[in-house]
Amino acid sequence: GGIDVYIDSARYLPDSVTVSKLVVRFVDSGLNDVHAPQSILPDMKSPVHHPAFNFRCELRFPFYDSTTMMLILLLTLDFESMTPKIVGSAFVPLFLSPSTLRPSETPESEYILRNGAYQIPLYCEEYYQKKPFLYSDQKFLDRLPCASLLVRILEARRTPDGVVLGLGDFNQTEWETQGVWPKPPKYYLGKYCTLECPMTKSELQLFEALRLRPPKNVFDKAIDVVLKLGKLDAILAMQQNNDQLLRAISNCVNECMPLMSDTQFIDFKFAAKYSRASGFKFTVDGFHNMPRKGIFIAIFCLSPPATFYSENHDSWQTHL
Repeated sequence: GGIDVYIDSARYLPDSVTVSKLVVRFVDSGLNDVHAPQSILPDMKSPVHHPAFNFRCELRFPFYDSTTMMLILLLTLDFESMTPKIVGSAFVPLFLSPSTLRPSETPESEYILRNGAYQIPLYCEEYYQKKPFLYSDQKFLDRLPCASLLVRILEARRTPDGVVLGLGDFNQTEWETQGVWPKPPKYYLGKYCTLECPMTKSELQLFEALRLRPPKNVFDKAIDVVLKLGKLDAILAMQQNNDQLLRAISNCVNECMPLMSDTQFIDFKFAAKYSRASGFKFTVDGFHNMPRKGIFIAIFCLSPPATFYSENHDSWQTHL
Protein backbone atom coordinates (compact mmCIF):
# COMPACT_ATOMS: atom_id res chain seq x y z
CA GLY A 1 0.00 0.00 0.00
CA GLY A 2 0.94 3.66 0.10
CA ILE A 3 0.40 6.82 2.13
CA ASP A 4 0.65 10.45 1.08
CA VAL A 5 1.40 12.87 3.92
CA TYR A 6 0.88 16.62 3.67
CA ILE A 7 1.86 19.61 5.81
CA ASP A 8 -0.30 22.36 4.40
CA SER A 9 0.48 25.37 6.56
CA ALA A 10 1.18 26.82 10.00
CA ARG A 11 -1.09 29.16 11.92
CA TYR A 12 -0.52 32.00 14.39
CA LEU A 13 3.24 31.77 14.75
CA PRO A 14 4.97 34.01 17.35
CA ASP A 15 5.91 37.63 16.63
CA SER A 16 9.62 36.79 16.62
CA VAL A 17 9.31 34.44 13.64
CA THR A 18 10.95 35.75 10.46
CA VAL A 19 11.25 33.20 7.65
CA SER A 20 10.25 29.74 8.86
CA LYS A 21 11.46 26.32 7.76
CA LEU A 22 10.20 22.77 8.30
CA VAL A 23 12.49 19.84 9.01
CA VAL A 24 10.50 16.61 8.69
CA ARG A 25 11.44 13.08 9.74
CA PHE A 26 9.49 9.83 9.63
CA VAL A 27 10.67 7.60 12.46
CA ASP A 28 9.68 4.33 14.11
CA SER A 29 9.59 3.65 17.84
CA GLY A 30 13.36 3.11 17.79
CA LEU A 31 13.89 6.64 16.37
CA ASN A 32 15.12 5.08 13.14
CA ASP A 33 14.38 7.03 9.98
CA VAL A 34 12.04 5.07 7.71
CA HIS A 35 12.32 7.78 5.06
CA ALA A 36 15.04 10.27 4.25
CA PRO A 37 14.60 13.50 6.31
CA GLN A 38 13.33 16.46 4.32
CA SER A 39 13.15 20.22 4.74
CA ILE A 40 11.17 22.95 3.04
CA LEU A 41 10.71 26.72 3.14
CA PRO A 42 7.23 28.21 2.89
CA ASP A 43 5.57 29.79 -0.10
CA MET A 44 7.21 33.23 -0.30
CA LYS A 45 3.86 34.87 -1.07
CA SER A 46 2.15 33.52 2.06
CA PRO A 47 1.83 35.49 5.35
CA VAL A 48 4.89 35.28 7.58
CA HIS A 49 2.84 34.25 10.65
CA HIS A 50 0.55 31.90 8.67
CA PRO A 51 2.99 30.39 6.17
CA ALA A 52 1.86 27.87 3.56
CA PHE A 53 4.34 25.02 3.14
CA ASN A 54 2.58 22.75 0.64
CA PHE A 55 4.77 19.87 1.80
CA ARG A 56 4.03 16.41 0.45
CA CYS A 57 5.75 13.08 1.01
CA GLU A 58 5.02 9.62 -0.40
CA LEU A 59 5.47 6.63 1.94
CA ARG A 60 5.30 3.23 0.33
CA PHE A 61 5.10 -0.21 1.95
CA PRO A 62 7.23 -1.91 3.28
CA PHE A 63 9.17 1.19 4.33
CA TYR A 64 7.05 1.90 7.42
CA ASP A 65 5.42 0.02 10.28
CA SER A 66 2.59 0.55 12.76
CA THR A 67 4.73 2.79 15.02
CA THR A 68 5.73 5.23 12.27
CA MET A 69 5.43 8.84 13.38
CA MET A 70 6.04 12.11 11.59
CA LEU A 71 8.43 14.25 13.66
CA ILE A 72 8.38 17.92 12.68
CA LEU A 73 10.68 20.75 13.75
CA LEU A 74 9.78 24.32 12.82
CA LEU A 75 12.77 26.64 12.58
CA THR A 76 13.17 30.35 12.07
CA LEU A 77 16.07 32.77 11.67
CA ASP A 78 16.57 35.03 14.67
CA PHE A 79 16.75 38.54 13.25
CA GLU A 80 19.10 39.91 15.92
CA SER A 81 21.73 37.16 15.93
CA MET A 82 21.09 35.84 12.39
CA THR A 83 21.20 32.30 13.78
CA PRO A 84 18.64 29.49 13.37
CA LYS A 85 16.27 28.89 16.27
CA ILE A 86 13.61 26.28 16.99
CA VAL A 87 10.06 27.61 17.15
CA GLY A 88 8.47 24.31 18.13
CA SER A 89 8.09 20.62 17.44
CA ALA A 90 5.10 18.50 16.44
CA PHE A 91 4.33 14.79 16.37
CA VAL A 92 1.94 12.98 14.07
CA PRO A 93 1.38 9.22 14.56
CA LEU A 94 0.30 7.74 11.25
CA PHE A 95 -1.47 4.64 12.57
CA LEU A 96 -3.82 3.51 15.33
CA SER A 97 -3.97 0.17 17.10
CA PRO A 98 -7.26 -1.64 16.29
CA SER A 99 -7.61 -2.78 19.91
CA THR A 100 -7.25 0.64 21.56
CA LEU A 101 -7.87 3.14 18.71
CA ARG A 102 -4.82 4.97 20.02
CA PRO A 103 -1.42 5.44 18.37
CA SER A 104 0.40 2.11 18.08
CA GLU A 105 3.28 1.81 20.55
CA THR A 106 4.63 -1.57 19.42
CA PRO A 107 4.91 -3.08 15.94
CA GLU A 108 1.65 -4.79 15.02
CA SER A 109 0.66 -6.82 12.00
CA GLU A 110 -2.71 -5.05 11.80
CA TYR A 111 -3.18 -1.31 12.17
CA ILE A 112 -5.48 1.51 11.10
CA LEU A 113 -4.36 4.49 9.01
CA ARG A 114 -5.27 7.87 10.56
CA ASN A 115 -6.79 8.91 7.27
CA GLY A 116 -7.91 12.55 7.41
CA ALA A 117 -6.97 16.19 8.03
CA TYR A 118 -5.73 17.37 11.43
CA GLN A 119 -4.80 20.55 13.23
CA ILE A 120 -1.92 19.68 15.54
CA PRO A 121 -0.18 21.73 18.26
CA LEU A 122 3.39 22.95 18.29
CA TYR A 123 5.31 22.21 21.50
CA CYS A 124 7.80 24.72 22.85
CA GLU A 125 10.12 22.53 24.90
CA GLU A 126 12.62 19.84 24.02
CA TYR A 127 10.96 16.53 23.27
CA TYR A 128 11.85 13.23 24.91
CA GLN A 129 14.24 11.24 22.75
CA LYS A 130 14.25 8.09 24.84
CA LYS A 131 13.49 4.74 23.24
CA PRO A 132 10.92 3.52 22.57
CA PHE A 133 9.91 6.86 21.07
CA LEU A 134 6.20 7.15 21.85
CA TYR A 135 3.56 9.77 21.13
CA SER A 136 2.15 9.29 24.64
CA ASP A 137 5.43 10.64 26.09
CA GLN A 138 5.34 13.82 23.99
CA LYS A 139 1.77 15.05 24.26
CA PHE A 140 2.29 16.44 27.78
CA LEU A 141 4.98 18.89 26.70
CA ASP A 142 4.23 22.62 26.98
CA ARG A 143 2.27 23.85 24.00
CA LEU A 144 3.19 27.00 22.11
CA PRO A 145 0.09 29.17 22.67
CA CYS A 146 -2.14 29.61 19.61
CA ALA A 147 0.38 28.09 17.18
CA SER A 148 -0.47 24.98 15.17
CA LEU A 149 0.15 23.05 11.96
CA LEU A 150 -2.40 21.79 9.44
CA VAL A 151 -1.59 18.28 8.19
CA ARG A 152 -3.26 15.58 6.13
CA ILE A 153 -2.71 11.82 6.08
CA LEU A 154 -4.27 10.23 3.02
CA GLU A 155 -4.23 6.76 1.55
CA ALA A 156 -2.48 6.90 -1.82
CA ARG A 157 -4.62 6.67 -4.90
CA ARG A 158 -4.71 3.28 -6.63
CA THR A 159 -5.67 1.99 -10.04
CA PRO A 160 -8.68 -0.39 -10.27
CA ASP A 161 -6.26 -3.34 -10.14
CA GLY A 162 -4.54 -2.05 -6.98
CA VAL A 163 -1.41 -0.35 -8.32
CA VAL A 164 -0.39 2.56 -6.08
CA LEU A 165 -0.06 5.86 -7.94
CA GLY A 166 2.19 8.83 -7.21
CA LEU A 167 3.37 12.11 -8.68
CA GLY A 168 5.71 10.33 -11.09
CA ASP A 169 2.78 8.70 -12.88
CA PHE A 170 1.37 11.99 -14.22
CA ASN A 171 2.41 15.36 -15.56
CA GLN A 172 2.47 18.14 -12.99
CA THR A 173 -0.55 19.77 -14.63
CA GLU A 174 -2.55 16.59 -13.92
CA TRP A 175 -1.64 16.08 -10.25
CA GLU A 176 -4.79 17.69 -8.86
CA THR A 177 -7.26 16.33 -11.43
CA GLN A 178 -5.85 12.81 -11.08
CA GLY A 179 -6.14 12.99 -7.29
CA VAL A 180 -2.46 12.47 -6.45
CA TRP A 181 -2.07 15.96 -4.94
CA PRO A 182 -5.46 17.32 -3.83
CA LYS A 183 -5.51 20.95 -2.77
CA PRO A 184 -5.73 21.66 0.98
CA PRO A 185 -9.23 22.55 2.19
CA LYS A 186 -9.98 26.08 3.28
CA TYR A 187 -9.59 26.29 7.05
CA TYR A 188 -12.94 27.98 7.63
CA LEU A 189 -14.74 24.96 6.16
CA GLY A 190 -13.89 23.01 9.31
CA LYS A 191 -12.34 20.01 7.53
CA TYR A 192 -9.37 19.78 9.90
CA CYS A 193 -9.97 17.82 13.09
CA THR A 194 -9.12 20.18 15.98
CA LEU A 195 -9.35 17.77 18.94
CA GLU A 196 -5.59 17.97 19.54
CA CYS A 197 -5.73 21.78 19.79
CA PRO A 198 -8.18 22.64 22.59
CA MET A 199 -8.37 26.38 23.11
CA THR A 200 -7.77 27.92 26.56
CA LYS A 201 -9.32 31.14 27.86
CA SER A 202 -5.98 32.92 27.77
CA GLU A 203 -5.46 31.85 24.16
CA LEU A 204 -8.80 33.38 23.21
CA GLN A 205 -7.52 36.76 24.35
CA LEU A 206 -4.15 36.20 22.72
CA PHE A 207 -5.77 35.32 19.38
CA GLU A 208 -7.38 38.76 19.33
CA ALA A 209 -3.99 40.43 19.82
CA LEU A 210 -2.34 38.27 17.15
CA ARG A 211 -5.05 39.12 14.63
CA LEU A 212 -4.14 42.80 14.92
CA ARG A 213 -0.56 42.29 13.76
CA PRO A 214 0.26 44.19 10.55
CA PRO A 215 0.32 41.80 7.57
CA LYS A 216 3.64 40.90 6.02
CA ASN A 217 4.47 38.10 3.63
CA VAL A 218 7.43 35.72 3.78
CA PHE A 219 9.16 37.33 0.78
CA ASP A 220 9.25 40.77 2.45
CA LYS A 221 10.73 39.24 5.59
CA ALA A 222 13.25 37.28 3.52
CA ILE A 223 14.34 40.53 1.85
CA ASP A 224 14.92 42.04 5.32
CA VAL A 225 17.03 39.02 6.27
CA VAL A 226 19.14 39.05 3.10
CA LEU A 227 19.61 42.81 3.40
CA LYS A 228 20.89 42.46 6.97
CA LEU A 229 23.24 39.70 5.83
CA GLY A 230 24.67 42.15 3.28
CA LYS A 231 23.94 39.86 0.33
CA LEU A 232 21.02 41.61 -1.36
CA ASP A 233 23.04 43.73 -3.81
CA ALA A 234 25.04 40.72 -5.03
CA ILE A 235 21.84 38.69 -5.53
CA LEU A 236 20.12 41.50 -7.42
CA ALA A 237 23.14 41.94 -9.68
CA MET A 238 23.23 38.26 -10.69
CA GLN A 239 19.56 37.45 -11.29
CA GLN A 240 17.84 37.95 -14.64
CA ASN A 241 14.15 37.51 -13.79
CA ASN A 242 11.74 37.27 -10.87
CA ASP A 243 11.85 33.46 -10.67
CA GLN A 244 15.65 33.47 -10.42
CA LEU A 245 15.52 36.24 -7.81
CA LEU A 246 13.02 34.32 -5.72
CA ARG A 247 15.07 31.13 -5.95
CA ALA A 248 18.30 32.94 -5.02
CA ILE A 249 16.76 34.61 -1.99
CA SER A 250 15.22 31.32 -0.85
CA ASN A 251 18.56 29.54 -1.18
CA CYS A 252 20.35 32.28 0.74
CA VAL A 253 17.88 32.11 3.63
CA ASN A 254 17.84 28.31 3.60
CA GLU A 255 21.64 28.14 3.89
CA CYS A 256 21.42 30.30 7.03
CA MET A 257 19.08 27.83 8.76
CA PRO A 258 20.85 24.49 9.22
CA LEU A 259 19.53 22.32 12.04
CA MET A 260 22.42 21.59 14.39
CA SER A 261 22.58 19.48 17.54
CA ASP A 262 22.95 22.65 19.64
CA THR A 263 20.20 24.70 17.96
CA GLN A 264 18.22 26.47 20.70
CA PHE A 265 14.60 27.57 20.98
CA ILE A 266 13.57 31.11 20.15
CA ASP A 267 13.27 33.63 22.97
CA PHE A 268 9.63 33.24 23.94
CA LYS A 269 9.63 36.62 25.68
CA PHE A 270 8.96 38.03 22.21
CA ALA A 271 6.24 35.59 21.20
CA ALA A 272 3.49 38.22 21.43
CA LYS A 273 2.82 41.68 22.80
CA TYR A 274 2.19 41.52 26.55
CA SER A 275 -1.41 41.82 27.66
CA ARG A 276 -2.06 43.03 31.21
CA ALA A 277 -5.53 41.49 31.08
CA SER A 278 -4.09 38.05 30.31
CA GLY A 279 -1.28 38.24 32.86
CA PHE A 280 1.47 35.67 32.99
CA LYS A 281 2.38 32.31 34.52
CA PHE A 282 5.42 31.59 36.67
CA THR A 283 6.50 28.07 37.55
CA VAL A 284 9.40 26.42 39.33
CA ASP A 285 10.04 23.33 37.23
CA GLY A 286 12.56 21.60 39.48
CA PHE A 287 16.04 21.52 40.96
CA HIS A 288 19.21 20.62 39.09
CA ASN A 289 22.58 19.29 40.23
CA MET A 290 21.66 19.32 43.93
CA PRO A 291 23.43 17.42 46.73
CA ARG A 292 22.24 13.85 47.14
CA LYS A 293 20.97 14.28 50.69
CA GLY A 294 18.51 16.78 52.10
CA ILE A 295 15.04 18.15 51.60
CA PHE A 296 14.90 21.03 49.15
CA ILE A 297 12.20 23.69 49.12
CA ALA A 298 11.67 26.52 46.64
CA ILE A 299 10.51 29.86 48.06
CA PHE A 300 9.46 32.48 45.54
CA CYS A 301 7.48 35.71 45.47
CA LEU A 302 6.52 38.28 42.87
CA SER A 303 7.89 41.80 43.35
CA PRO A 304 8.05 41.69 47.17
CA PRO A 305 7.51 45.01 48.93
CA ALA A 306 10.46 46.54 50.77
CA THR A 307 8.88 45.60 54.10
CA PHE A 308 9.43 41.94 53.21
CA TYR A 309 13.12 42.40 54.04
CA SER A 310 12.48 44.13 57.37
CA GLU A 311 12.38 42.35 60.71
CA ASN A 312 8.58 42.22 60.72
CA HIS A 313 8.19 41.44 57.04
CA ASP A 314 5.02 40.83 55.06
CA SER A 315 4.85 37.18 54.04
CA TRP A 316 1.47 36.96 52.35
CA GLN A 317 3.07 37.22 48.88
CA THR A 318 5.54 34.41 49.54
CA HIS A 319 4.79 30.88 48.34
CA LEU A 320 6.19 27.59 49.56
